[in-house]
Amino acid sequence: MNITMQSYRYETEQLNLLLESIKNEQYTGIISIKTQDRSSQAQKSQVLIWHEGKIVYGGSKVPNNQEFALILGKKFQPNLIDTALKIVLKQIDNSDSVQETINGLVKLKILKWEEVESFVKERVIWLLEELSTLPGTITYDFSVNFDFCFGEDCRGLDWVSLKSELTNRQQKWASFAPSIPSMNAIPFLSGGGLNAVTNSTVRQHLEQWVDGKTSLIDIAKQLDKDPLNIANSYYQWAQAGWVKFATKPIDKTQLQNTNQPIIVCIDDSPIIRTMLNRTLGDRYQVLLASNAVEGLNFIYNNSISLVILDLSMPDIDGLEVCSTIRKIPKFQELPIIMLTARDGFVNKFKGKIAGSSKYLTKPFNEQELLEIVSNYLGV
Repeated sequence: MNITMQSYRYETEQLNLLLESIKNEQYTGIISIKTQDRSSQAQKSQVLIWHEGKIVYGGSKVPNNQEFALILGKKFQPNLIDTALKIVLKQIDNSDSVQETINGLVKLKILKWEEVESFVKERVIWLLEELSTLPGTITYDFSVNFDFCFGEDCRGLDWVSLKSELTNRQQKWASFAPSIPSMNAIPFLSGGGLNAVTNSTVRQHLEQWVDGKTSLIDIAKQLDKDPLNIANSYYQWAQAGWVKFATKPIDKTQLQNTNQPIIVCIDDSPIIRTMLNRTLGDRYQVLLASNAVEGLNFIYNNSISLVILDLSMPDIDGLEVCSTIRKIPKFQELPIIMLTARDGFVNKFKGKIAGSSKYLTKPFNEQELLEIVSNYLGV
Protein backbone atom coordinates (compact mmCIF):
# COMPACT_ATOMS: atom_id res chain seq x y z
CA MET A 1 0.00 0.00 0.00
CA ASN A 2 1.41 3.39 -1.00
CA ILE A 3 1.31 6.03 1.75
CA THR A 4 0.48 9.40 0.18
CA MET A 5 -0.17 11.44 3.33
CA GLN A 6 1.25 11.59 6.87
CA SER A 7 -0.18 13.89 9.58
CA TYR A 8 1.19 15.19 12.90
CA ARG A 9 -0.35 17.45 15.53
CA TYR A 10 1.81 20.21 16.97
CA GLU A 11 1.64 23.01 19.54
CA THR A 12 2.56 26.58 18.67
CA GLU A 13 6.12 26.38 20.00
CA GLN A 14 6.79 23.15 18.05
CA LEU A 15 6.12 24.48 14.54
CA ASN A 16 9.55 26.02 14.10
CA LEU A 17 11.25 22.71 14.94
CA LEU A 18 9.00 20.86 12.48
CA LEU A 19 9.86 23.28 9.67
CA GLU A 20 13.56 23.02 10.54
CA SER A 21 13.38 19.23 10.22
CA ILE A 22 11.60 19.52 6.86
CA LYS A 23 14.41 21.77 5.65
CA ASN A 24 17.09 19.39 6.90
CA GLU A 25 15.37 16.41 5.24
CA GLN A 26 15.69 18.22 1.87
CA TYR A 27 11.97 17.58 1.42
CA THR A 28 10.28 18.15 -1.94
CA GLY A 29 6.49 18.26 -1.95
CA ILE A 30 3.43 19.81 -0.34
CA ILE A 31 2.92 20.52 3.37
CA SER A 32 -0.70 21.19 4.36
CA ILE A 33 -1.27 22.93 7.70
CA LYS A 34 -4.62 23.23 9.47
CA THR A 35 -4.88 25.55 12.47
CA GLN A 36 -7.58 26.40 14.98
CA ASP A 37 -7.83 29.57 17.05
CA ARG A 38 -8.76 28.43 20.55
CA SER A 39 -10.42 31.76 21.35
CA SER A 40 -12.63 32.17 18.28
CA GLN A 41 -12.62 28.47 17.22
CA ALA A 42 -11.90 29.65 13.65
CA GLN A 43 -10.26 26.97 11.49
CA LYS A 44 -7.90 27.73 8.61
CA SER A 45 -6.00 25.69 6.02
CA GLN A 46 -2.68 26.72 4.46
CA VAL A 47 -0.08 25.09 2.22
CA LEU A 48 3.69 25.38 1.98
CA ILE A 49 5.39 23.96 -1.11
CA TRP A 50 9.00 22.79 -0.77
CA HIS A 51 11.76 22.02 -3.25
CA GLU A 52 14.81 20.21 -1.90
CA GLY A 53 14.36 21.64 1.60
CA LYS A 54 13.50 25.19 0.55
CA ILE A 55 10.09 26.86 0.43
CA VAL A 56 8.99 27.94 -3.06
CA TYR A 57 5.33 28.83 -2.43
CA GLY A 58 2.85 29.51 0.36
CA GLY A 59 -0.88 30.18 0.28
CA SER A 60 -4.36 29.00 1.15
CA LYS A 61 -4.33 26.33 -1.58
CA VAL A 62 -2.14 24.78 -4.28
CA PRO A 63 -2.74 26.70 -7.53
CA ASN A 64 -2.37 25.15 -10.96
CA ASN A 65 0.04 26.68 -13.46
CA GLN A 66 -2.52 29.01 -15.04
CA GLU A 67 -3.87 30.23 -11.69
CA PHE A 68 -0.36 30.97 -10.44
CA ALA A 69 0.58 32.75 -13.67
CA LEU A 70 -2.54 34.93 -13.45
CA ILE A 71 -1.85 35.81 -9.81
CA LEU A 72 1.63 37.01 -10.75
CA GLY A 73 0.55 38.63 -14.01
CA LYS A 74 -2.29 40.62 -12.43
CA LYS A 75 0.27 41.98 -9.96
CA PHE A 76 3.03 42.97 -12.40
CA GLN A 77 1.55 43.14 -15.95
CA PRO A 78 -2.27 43.28 -15.64
CA ASN A 79 -2.80 44.56 -19.18
CA LEU A 80 -0.64 41.93 -20.90
CA ILE A 81 -0.94 38.74 -18.87
CA ASP A 82 -4.04 37.23 -20.52
CA THR A 83 -2.62 37.40 -24.04
CA ALA A 84 0.88 36.42 -22.95
CA LEU A 85 -0.38 33.36 -21.07
CA LYS A 86 -2.22 32.08 -24.15
CA ILE A 87 0.99 32.38 -26.17
CA VAL A 88 3.08 30.57 -23.55
CA LEU A 89 0.62 27.69 -23.16
CA LYS A 90 0.88 27.01 -26.91
CA GLN A 91 4.69 27.05 -26.82
CA ILE A 92 5.57 24.88 -23.81
CA ASP A 93 5.94 21.08 -23.96
CA ASN A 94 3.88 20.36 -20.83
CA SER A 95 0.78 22.55 -20.69
CA ASP A 96 0.34 21.72 -16.97
CA SER A 97 3.89 22.56 -15.89
CA VAL A 98 4.19 25.46 -13.44
CA GLN A 99 7.92 25.86 -14.07
CA GLU A 100 7.60 25.93 -17.87
CA THR A 101 4.68 28.37 -17.71
CA ILE A 102 6.41 30.91 -15.46
CA ASN A 103 9.71 30.53 -17.32
CA GLY A 104 7.87 31.19 -20.60
CA LEU A 105 6.42 34.42 -19.18
CA VAL A 106 9.90 35.43 -18.04
CA LYS A 107 11.26 34.86 -21.56
CA LEU A 108 8.47 37.08 -22.92
CA LYS A 109 9.57 39.73 -20.37
CA ILE A 110 6.13 39.70 -18.75
CA LEU A 111 7.71 38.61 -15.46
CA LYS A 112 11.16 38.75 -13.88
CA TRP A 113 12.43 35.98 -11.63
CA GLU A 114 13.45 38.56 -9.01
CA GLU A 115 9.85 39.86 -8.93
CA VAL A 116 8.42 36.36 -8.66
CA GLU A 117 10.76 35.43 -5.81
CA SER A 118 10.09 38.67 -3.94
CA PHE A 119 6.32 38.26 -4.34
CA VAL A 120 6.38 34.68 -3.05
CA LYS A 121 8.74 35.51 -0.18
CA GLU A 122 6.53 38.33 1.05
CA ARG A 123 3.46 36.08 1.19
CA VAL A 124 5.35 33.16 2.72
CA ILE A 125 6.46 35.46 5.54
CA TRP A 126 2.85 36.58 6.12
CA LEU A 127 1.75 32.94 6.18
CA LEU A 128 4.51 31.76 8.54
CA GLU A 129 3.80 34.73 10.78
CA GLU A 130 0.16 33.68 11.08
CA LEU A 131 0.98 29.99 11.55
CA SER A 132 3.41 30.78 14.37
CA THR A 133 0.57 31.99 16.62
CA LEU A 134 -1.68 28.91 16.48
CA PRO A 135 -1.47 25.15 17.15
CA GLY A 136 -2.53 22.78 14.39
CA THR A 137 -2.00 19.69 12.28
CA ILE A 138 0.74 19.38 9.67
CA THR A 139 0.32 16.91 6.79
CA TYR A 140 2.92 15.69 4.30
CA ASP A 141 1.12 15.31 0.98
CA PHE A 142 3.06 13.22 -1.54
CA SER A 143 0.16 12.98 -4.01
CA VAL A 144 0.31 16.52 -5.44
CA ASN A 145 2.99 17.66 -7.86
CA PHE A 146 3.98 21.33 -8.08
CA ASP A 147 7.07 21.55 -10.26
CA PHE A 148 8.42 24.96 -9.36
CA CYS A 149 11.51 26.81 -8.15
CA PHE A 150 13.04 30.24 -8.88
CA GLY A 151 15.15 30.82 -11.99
CA GLU A 152 17.34 28.61 -14.11
CA ASP A 153 19.42 27.69 -11.03
CA CYS A 154 16.23 26.45 -9.31
CA ARG A 155 16.48 28.49 -6.10
CA GLY A 156 14.19 28.40 -3.08
CA LEU A 157 13.72 30.80 -0.18
CA ASP A 158 16.58 30.89 2.32
CA TRP A 159 15.36 29.61 5.71
CA VAL A 160 17.84 31.68 7.76
CA SER A 161 16.72 34.86 6.01
CA LEU A 162 13.05 34.00 6.60
CA LYS A 163 13.64 33.36 10.32
CA SER A 164 15.53 36.63 10.73
CA GLU A 165 12.78 38.66 9.10
CA LEU A 166 10.10 36.89 11.13
CA THR A 167 11.95 37.74 14.36
CA ASN A 168 12.11 41.42 13.40
CA ARG A 169 8.42 41.45 12.57
CA GLN A 170 7.49 39.75 15.86
CA GLN A 171 9.17 42.61 17.71
CA LYS A 172 7.09 45.11 15.75
CA TRP A 173 3.91 43.18 16.52
CA ALA A 174 4.82 43.24 20.22
CA SER A 175 5.02 47.05 20.12
CA PHE A 176 1.29 47.22 19.31
CA ALA A 177 0.32 45.46 22.57
CA PRO A 178 -1.83 45.86 24.59
CA SER A 179 -3.93 47.89 22.12
CA ILE A 180 -3.70 45.04 19.59
CA PRO A 181 -3.26 41.77 21.54
CA SER A 182 -2.42 39.69 18.44
CA MET A 183 -2.84 39.53 14.67
CA ASN A 184 -5.84 37.27 15.28
CA ALA A 185 -7.61 39.97 17.30
CA ILE A 186 -10.98 41.10 15.95
CA PRO A 187 -11.51 44.86 15.59
CA PHE A 188 -14.88 46.41 16.33
CA LEU A 189 -16.08 50.00 16.33
CA SER A 190 -16.21 51.71 19.69
CA GLY A 191 -19.55 53.39 20.31
CA GLY A 192 -19.56 56.73 18.55
CA GLY A 193 -16.14 55.99 17.10
CA LEU A 194 -17.23 56.17 13.47
CA ASN A 195 -18.82 59.58 14.02
CA ALA A 196 -15.41 60.91 15.02
CA VAL A 197 -13.72 59.81 11.76
CA THR A 198 -13.42 62.76 9.38
CA ASN A 199 -11.14 61.11 6.79
CA SER A 200 -13.48 59.69 4.13
CA THR A 201 -11.05 56.94 3.06
CA VAL A 202 -10.58 55.71 6.62
CA ARG A 203 -14.30 55.92 7.29
CA GLN A 204 -15.08 53.88 4.16
CA HIS A 205 -12.54 51.23 5.18
CA LEU A 206 -13.96 50.93 8.69
CA GLU A 207 -17.52 50.70 7.39
CA GLN A 208 -16.55 47.95 4.94
CA TRP A 209 -14.25 45.77 7.05
CA VAL A 210 -14.83 46.31 10.76
CA ASP A 211 -17.81 44.09 11.61
CA GLY A 212 -16.82 42.51 14.92
CA LYS A 213 -16.28 39.16 13.17
CA THR A 214 -13.32 39.55 10.82
CA SER A 215 -9.85 39.34 12.37
CA LEU A 216 -7.03 41.74 11.61
CA ILE A 217 -5.08 39.07 9.73
CA ASP A 218 -8.12 38.16 7.62
CA ILE A 219 -8.71 41.81 6.71
CA ALA A 220 -5.09 42.05 5.56
CA LYS A 221 -5.37 38.83 3.52
CA GLN A 222 -8.54 39.94 1.75
CA LEU A 223 -6.90 43.26 0.91
CA ASP A 224 -3.65 41.44 -0.05
CA LYS A 225 -1.74 43.88 2.15
CA ASP A 226 1.08 43.37 4.64
CA PRO A 227 -0.64 42.56 7.98
CA LEU A 228 1.97 44.63 9.80
CA ASN A 229 1.08 47.74 7.78
CA ILE A 230 -2.62 47.13 8.37
CA ALA A 231 -1.94 46.69 12.10
CA ASN A 232 -0.04 49.98 12.20
CA SER A 233 -3.10 51.82 10.85
CA TYR A 234 -5.41 50.05 13.28
CA TYR A 235 -3.07 50.88 16.15
CA GLN A 236 -3.40 54.58 15.33
CA TRP A 237 -7.18 54.23 15.11
CA ALA A 238 -7.26 52.41 18.44
CA GLN A 239 -5.23 55.21 20.01
CA ALA A 240 -7.76 57.69 18.63
CA GLY A 241 -10.55 55.71 20.27
CA TRP A 242 -12.24 54.67 17.02
CA VAL A 243 -11.77 50.91 17.32
CA LYS A 244 -11.25 48.29 20.01
CA PHE A 245 -10.27 44.63 19.81
CA ALA A 246 -11.85 41.38 20.96
CA THR A 247 -10.53 37.81 20.99
CA LYS A 248 -13.89 36.35 19.95
CA PRO A 249 -16.44 37.45 17.33
CA ILE A 250 -18.94 39.99 18.65
CA ASP A 251 -22.60 39.73 17.66
CA LYS A 252 -24.70 42.72 16.58
CA THR A 253 -26.58 42.97 19.87
CA GLN A 254 -23.29 43.38 21.74
CA LEU A 255 -22.22 46.11 19.34
CA GLN A 256 -25.56 47.89 19.57
CA ASN A 257 -25.49 47.79 23.38
CA THR A 258 -22.26 49.73 23.71
CA ASN A 259 -23.71 52.53 25.82
CA GLN A 260 -20.62 53.62 27.70
CA PRO A 261 -20.27 57.37 28.27
CA ILE A 262 -18.07 59.12 25.71
CA ILE A 263 -15.05 61.07 26.96
CA VAL A 264 -13.02 63.39 24.73
CA CYS A 265 -9.36 63.76 25.78
CA ILE A 266 -7.44 66.66 24.22
CA ASP A 267 -3.68 66.70 24.85
CA ASP A 268 -0.72 67.25 22.52
CA SER A 269 1.41 64.69 24.41
CA PRO A 270 1.16 61.14 22.97
CA ILE A 271 2.33 59.78 26.34
CA ILE A 272 -0.55 61.47 28.19
CA ARG A 273 -3.07 60.37 25.53
CA THR A 274 -1.89 56.76 25.83
CA MET A 275 -2.11 56.92 29.62
CA LEU A 276 -5.64 58.39 29.48
CA ASN A 277 -6.79 55.73 27.02
CA ARG A 278 -5.25 52.93 29.09
CA THR A 279 -6.83 54.22 32.31
CA LEU A 280 -10.31 55.00 31.01
CA GLY A 281 -10.73 52.77 27.95
CA ASP A 282 -12.17 49.76 29.77
CA ARG A 283 -15.01 51.76 31.35
CA TYR A 284 -15.68 54.54 28.87
CA GLN A 285 -15.57 55.26 25.15
CA VAL A 286 -12.46 57.42 24.81
CA LEU A 287 -11.86 59.70 21.82
CA LEU A 288 -8.29 61.03 21.72
CA ALA A 289 -7.36 64.33 20.07
CA SER A 290 -3.85 65.74 19.70
CA ASN A 291 -4.99 69.33 19.11
CA ALA A 292 -7.86 71.69 19.85
CA VAL A 293 -9.44 71.62 16.39
CA GLU A 294 -9.62 67.83 16.34
CA GLY A 295 -10.98 67.80 19.89
CA LEU A 296 -13.69 70.36 19.15
CA ASN A 297 -14.73 68.34 16.12
CA PHE A 298 -15.20 65.27 18.36
CA ILE A 299 -17.22 67.32 20.83
CA TYR A 300 -19.54 68.81 18.20
CA ASN A 301 -20.20 65.48 16.45
CA ASN A 302 -20.72 63.09 19.38
CA SER A 303 -22.89 62.77 22.48
CA ILE A 304 -20.13 63.72 24.90
CA SER A 305 -20.33 63.05 28.64
CA LEU A 306 -17.02 64.61 29.75
CA VAL A 307 -13.94 66.44 28.41
CA ILE A 308 -10.35 66.14 29.64
CA LEU A 309 -8.36 69.11 28.38
CA ASP A 310 -4.68 70.09 28.52
CA LEU A 311 -4.12 73.69 29.60
CA SER A 312 -1.01 74.28 27.46
CA MET A 313 -1.23 73.33 23.78
CA PRO A 314 0.74 74.78 20.84
CA ASP A 315 -2.18 75.85 18.64
CA ILE A 316 -5.01 77.01 20.93
CA ASP A 317 -4.54 76.86 24.70
CA GLY A 318 -6.90 74.94 26.93
CA LEU A 319 -8.44 78.05 28.49
CA GLU A 320 -9.61 79.28 25.09
CA VAL A 321 -10.95 75.84 24.17
CA CYS A 322 -12.79 75.60 27.49
CA SER A 323 -14.30 79.04 27.00
CA THR A 324 -15.39 78.12 23.45
CA ILE A 325 -17.13 74.97 24.70
CA ARG A 326 -18.95 76.85 27.45
CA LYS A 327 -20.37 79.39 24.99
CA ILE A 328 -22.48 76.62 23.43
CA PRO A 329 -25.71 76.28 25.47
CA LYS A 330 -25.90 72.47 25.39
CA PHE A 331 -22.35 72.22 26.82
CA GLN A 332 -22.76 74.63 29.73
CA GLU A 333 -23.14 71.76 32.22
CA LEU A 334 -20.61 69.46 30.52
CA PRO A 335 -17.87 68.36 32.98
CA ILE A 336 -14.47 69.67 31.85
CA ILE A 337 -11.33 68.48 33.65
CA MET A 338 -8.33 70.71 33.03
CA LEU A 339 -4.84 69.16 33.03
CA THR A 340 -1.75 71.24 33.74
CA ALA A 341 1.86 70.92 34.81
CA ARG A 342 1.57 74.29 36.61
CA ASP A 343 0.00 74.04 40.04
CA GLY A 344 -0.78 77.58 41.10
CA PHE A 345 -3.70 79.66 42.34
CA VAL A 346 -3.64 81.99 39.32
CA ASN A 347 -3.88 79.11 36.82
CA LYS A 348 -6.68 77.47 38.78
CA PHE A 349 -8.51 80.80 38.94
CA LYS A 350 -8.15 81.31 35.18
CA GLY A 351 -9.41 77.79 34.58
CA LYS A 352 -12.43 78.42 36.79
CA ILE A 353 -13.27 81.62 34.94
CA ALA A 354 -12.95 79.83 31.58
CA GLY A 355 -15.45 77.25 32.81
CA SER A 356 -13.42 74.23 33.93
CA SER A 357 -15.11 71.88 36.40
CA LYS A 358 -11.94 70.43 37.91
CA TYR A 359 -8.22 71.15 37.87
CA LEU A 360 -5.79 68.17 37.84
CA THR A 361 -2.04 68.69 38.14
CA LYS A 362 0.44 66.55 36.20
CA PRO A 363 1.74 64.06 37.06
CA PHE A 364 -1.37 62.39 38.43
CA ASN A 365 -1.99 58.75 39.25
CA GLU A 366 -4.51 56.62 37.39
CA GLN A 367 -6.66 55.90 40.43
CA GLU A 368 -7.04 59.61 41.16
CA LEU A 369 -8.20 60.24 37.59
CA LEU A 370 -10.66 57.33 37.71
CA GLU A 371 -12.20 58.60 40.94
CA ILE A 372 -12.66 62.12 39.59
CA VAL A 373 -14.24 60.90 36.34
CA SER A 374 -16.44 58.44 38.24
CA ASN A 375 -17.69 61.23 40.50
CA TYR A 376 -18.94 63.14 37.47
CA LEU A 377 -20.30 60.23 35.44
CA GLY A 378 -21.38 57.82 38.16
CA VAL A 379 -19.78 54.85 36.36
